[in-house]
Amino acid sequence: MITAKARARGQSVEAYIRDRLLEDASLVSDTAVLTADQIDQTFEDVADMLPAGVPALSDKAISRESIYTREDDWR
Repeated sequence: MITAKARARGQSVEAYIRDRLLEDASLVSDTAVLTADQIDQTFEDVADMLPAGVPALSDKAISRESIYTREDDWR
């Protein structure tokens, strides 16, 4: 679905998603505050852009220990 839309525009999937997000953001004025429902819908729209079958990140992959490692671990 997303790949076909990107291809129809002659764009990569990444460029298409970026442009869609920018287009959606431009619809909201600088003074507008998004409601919780609008934020939820935006996340749902972005999630719908992901190809089917993309595995979720594990809890370990997004744990604090995994993200913030000690400098000693880098050597």
